[in-house]
Amino acid sequence: MVTAQDWLDAQVGVIGSVLICPDLAAKVLAETTEADYYGQCLSIYRAIRKLFREGKPADPVMVRAELGEAYTKTILDICEVTPTSASVDYYIDACRKRSQLLQLRDLGQKLQDADTLEDAMELLEDANKQVIQRSGVEIVTMEQAMTQFYDSKAAKKQYFTWPIDGLNDRLFIEPGDLVVLAGYPSDGKTALAIQLAYHLAQTYRVGFFSLETNPAKIHDRLIAHAAHIPFGCIKVGDLAETYWDRVAQASSVILSRNLEYIPASGKSVAQIQAITMARRYDVIFVDYLQLVAGKGKDRYSMVTEVSIGLHTMAQANGVAVVALSQLNRPEKVQKGKKSDGSKNMVTPAPQLSNLRESGQIEQDADAVLMLYRPSEDSAQRSLLIRKNKEGELGSIILDFDGQYQTFTRNRGDKYNQVQKDIRNAASQPPQEFEQLPMNTYVPFEGGTDNDTAFNRCRICR
Repeated sequence: MVTAQDWLDAQVGVIGSVLICPDLAAKVLAETTEADYYGQCLSIYRAIRKLFREGKPADPVMVRAELGEAYTKTILDICEVTPTSASVDYYIDACRKRSQLLQLRDLGQKLQDADTLEDAMELLEDANKQVIQRSGVEIVTMEQAMTQFYDSKAAKKQYFTWPIDGLNDRLFIEPGDLVVLAGYPSDGKTALAIQLAYHLAQTYRVGFFSLETNPAKIHDRLIAHAAHIPFGCIKVGDLAETYWDRVAQASSVILSRNLEYIPASGKSVAQIQAITMARRYDVIFVDYLQLVAGKGKDRYSMVTEVSIGLHTMAQANGVAVVALSQLNRPEKVQKGKKSDGSKNMVTPAPQLSNLRESGQIEQDADAVLMLYRPSEDSAQRSLLIRKNKEGELGSIILDFDGQYQTFTRNRGDKYNQVQKDIRNAASQPPQEFEQLPMNTYVPFEGGTDNDTAFNRCRICR
């Protein structure tokens, strides 16, 4: 039988785990609420939450400073009786279940002592609300929906911006969305992702989880892009004085970007989420999805679980997730002939069905972008928008400058010219019309000179 002491022991286990390992604060705050605690444990939980939101470590010293000397003994006792933080998942589960059970028991006792039917019905309603809230179910009435609609439309919607000309007109991504950036191996996914992350880091806190490339190599690519230094010179360490000057000039801008790299080889979605919450990232990049650790009897099951996990993490925490993904490379097809008469073999443009190892990726993504290079010796790429819940599909032609690890919009792209024409037309002053006298006859198509029903202006009819 679960008792109040059992509940208290579970609370102490959760709080003690955070005090021993402050990095667990994000996990505990995400998975428990104030309703799971009471007394001094509740006060300590609130102090941990306050410190976390301020970006301070929730260790015993900081928590004691927040609560005062009166809590010194309590904090020491909690740290002493908590053997390890490794069992935090068990403590959290026990704390939540015991909290809910004992609160429902209390409501049951009050229900037994209810004097009127109205009192009993009110207690039953409270019990039902508690079960629904703790199960994660959210109910939105039409009144609430209309209120949210008016509130959301009162201010101009803010979406993430992109450094690729033409992409902002099509891709409307906001916190909680999952974007998949896919491509065949060595077509430039990581280089494009670094460029996007560096741009977003002007405004947002960005985390780049690399499961394949070490941070030093990523940083080399970033310096080539940001400081405009040949990538080859960086790799061989042959940097002339001019290039060092460029690094110095660009350093202040680079250091101002809120971009962090995290070596994430072997990490799971849960571990990525814990780091994301702890570092308070607004956007994260995962390079790449198929390398995230997952559970399952086969590769399909594992990748499916990872895809669902990233989608759930984005929505639950209001974080935009850009996950890179490998594509299944199809057989090459012939497209004309080369100048020497040999066959010109090209890789077909990828489709959503080419997403490697799981169709769940397509289902979970709010947008799917595919970087496509028809031939291996081409510097051009096509950025194919294959799925876009909030915008148009289509493609954008890019030029890739490998020397500076930079993608730019191809000037010959027809869509680019159309968008410029639209913007130019919108910027022109409105056409002025001359006002005619009241009795002036206006020649409408379909009437005759003597037909006043057609020729007289509407005001004079």
